[in-house]
Amino acid sequence: MNDRRDVHMEKTIGQKLKELRENAGISQAKLGKMLGCTQNSVFKYESDINFPPKKILIGYADYFNFSLDWLFGRCPNMEGKLYSGVNFDKESEIRELADSMFQEGTVGYERLKNIVDKIVSEKINNK
Repeated sequence: MNDRRDVHMEKTIGQKLKELRENAGISQAKLGKMLGCTQNSVFKYESDINFPPKKILIGYADYFNFSLDWLFGRCPNMEGKLYSGVNFDKESEIRELADSMFQEGTVGYERLKNIVDKIVSEKINNK
């Protein structure tokens, strides 16, 4: 791992949350109201006394537009990576995989093939 880590990655979660709020010019009370918690809860999160629950972390990330990977120090950039899942442009590869998983003519083979066909058809129709 590179020893020249981003200084921001070395801050605590509470310090990062506080910095985001202060840079936006929002009071703890106002942020608490927006997130559905109290001013005292925001104070405790920012002071690293309490750890914010998942719902609150997602609220922070949505409001301030940052990645939870960044908040937890997993990446230096605030914006996260978007994961798109399966690439349906490779339809033939998916079908080939399905064909190779089960022996043709078995119940498992037919069920899996039907599921894959349905998913691919729905994805193509939604483009």
